[in-house]
Amino acid sequence: MISLKTIDVGIGMVLMFLFVSVICSAVREIGELAIKTRATSLAAAIGEMLDSHGVPTRLPAFYDHPLISALYKGDYDDALVGWLRKWIPFVGRSKLPSYIPAESFAKTVLQLARADNQAAGLMTPNATLAFGDLRNWAASTPPDGLKLAVQSALDSAGGELSAAQAALEQWFDGAMQRVAGAYKGRTQIWLLLIGMVTAALMNIDAVTVMQRLSTDDQLRDAVVAQAGTTLAACEKDPSKCTVAKPDAAPTPAATATSTDIKVQMDDIREVTAQMTQVGWPIGWTDGRPQPQFSLLATRAANHDPATAYAAMGLWQRVEWWLAIVGGWLITAIGVTFGAPFWFDLLNRFMVVRSTIKPDDKDGKEKNKG
Repeated sequence: MISLKTIDVGIGMVLMFLFVSVICSAVREIGELAIKTRATSLAAAIGEMLDSHGVPTRLPAFYDHPLISALYKGDYDDALVGWLRKWIPFVGRSKLPSYIPAESFAKTVLQLARADNQAAGLMTPNATLAFGDLRNWAASTPPDGLKLAVQSALDSAGGELSAAQAALEQWFDGAMQRVAGAYKGRTQIWLLLIGMVTAALMNIDAVTVMQRLSTDDQLRDAVVAQAGTTLAACEKDPSKCTVAKPDAAPTPAATATSTDIKVQMDDIREVTAQMTQVGWPIGWTDGRPQPQFSLLATRAANHDPATAYAAMGLWQRVEWWLAIVGGWLITAIGVTFGAPFWFDLLNRFMVVRSTIKPDDKDGKEKNKG
């Protein structure tokens, strides 16, 4: 049977990963709000869909269409950055939408086909696009990726323009699943890097934290109490614990506001304050990793960490620091699972803990004596 102490240590570790994940997710979201990588990825994918070999000849017309331009401010060809756009692709595209409805995409594509027919003299300016016109356009030269996709949609539409539009919407949804998967993969990499930097800056060593939780009853009880408080706060105000998943669907919002960034900064400050308040074994003191440095006291006869550190040889110090870096890496890897994963796991741990019989809890106290 799993002991209460083991469950409490598990709760403490899960809560630590949750807190660090919230911090790293907030940092990642601030970066996303600033450079809009979702919008850039979406524009690149649509460019590949609309044109052969990714040549963006239709992309400006697509984004300037009223159904799409209503989702963002300004013009597609924003010249604010000039030559920098060649070297920094996401600069100058931060105003584009991070999400486009499939229906808007399909209708815009049909309007682009109508414009192509008119430009080729195949339709009068006031003519309404018909199924036959669309088929003639799809079969026209030069062929490209969009025309082939439209041709496929027409073949399965049974002569109904609405059915062709529905097929184009499905095509768009399928492409967006691929984009979301690629974005999730990049986000995992970013979270790993941000997690490593955060763990190093705050000295959050997962191994040291687990050791302290295993041996310090007072810290363990305080952390479990904090876990209960965290869950209770989430029940009262779910918005405090709503953390977007890496592959969550973005909103059409086109620009980041100072309020959005302030919210993320407030989350970082709040979580950091909670970790400091309870006394988690983290942080630096005088340039030294304080929790790990304090543990060196057991190596010295006078229980002085400085004496123990000075007595260590070069390779002992290297080994000691590598162990700390390994603990940071474990923390960073835990961050990649995401805050929603750790929050759900914390809730499960607390439910299991609540099912332990009072006698089991009393037994813990007797064993302490």
